[in-house]
Amino acid sequence: MNFAAEKDCYIVVDAIFEESPNAKRIFQAFKNSSNYYKLIKLKGLSKDTPQLTDLRLGWSICKNQYFNERLLTLSEVTNFSNSTFLESLATIDLQNRVWADNQVNNEYVNIYKNEKDLYHRKIKAGLDRGIKIFEQSKIVDKVISPDAGNILFVKISDSVKSKINVKNDHDMFVYVLEKANILITPGHVFGISSDELWFRITMSKSIENFEAGINKLLTVLEGDYVI
Repeated sequence: MNFAAEKDCYIVVDAIFEESPNAKRIFQAFKNSSNYYKLIKLKGLSKDTPQLTDLRLGWSICKNQYFNERLLTLSEVTNFSNSTFLESLATIDLQNRVWADNQVNNEYVNIYKNEKDLYHRKIKAGLDRGIKIFEQSKIVDKVISPDAGNILFVKISDSVKSKINVKNDHDMFVYVLEKANILITPGHVFGISSDELWFRITMSKSIENFEAGINKLLTVLEGDYVI
């Protein structure tokens, strides 16, 4: 913040890291800069996790013409994909979050906080159970739970390749989809070598369904392995 103030720069914050139940305090500095006059906080809404998934931050260097074309495309997608109901829901959700940030105390904020706390506890409980199942499996090398979101990153042992006849994470993605009807995101999407069997899994339903899906996924990947 001192650097930004000295150089008269804007500070842009992705609010997900403040509102996630798993967020580490490395972002406490952003909260301390709340009175900085050039602080911009971005908040967003996702269809399945309104309290956790916000607008992603990023940057691009390109010609103005290309940039304007992309903005027009994004605008058209937004206009046609969002219903009036979803826009109204987003407005209400964001208003409650802004009130909560500003420590406004009213009935709506209290309901919002209670629902958010319940949602966070549900997500944490589901992810904790998922981690435990993965860590008990002999074919899982590593499990990572990010600081924010309702996702887990999992690395499967290379010994599985010969068992299920896959060469990379894309083959594993196709195999899991065909055998278990489960969608996973292969690791190469996030810049990891495709030769390593990393994938991302998302908790988007109940804890019980999430746990059942993980067990089904491991059963398919294990072949004759036994947990």
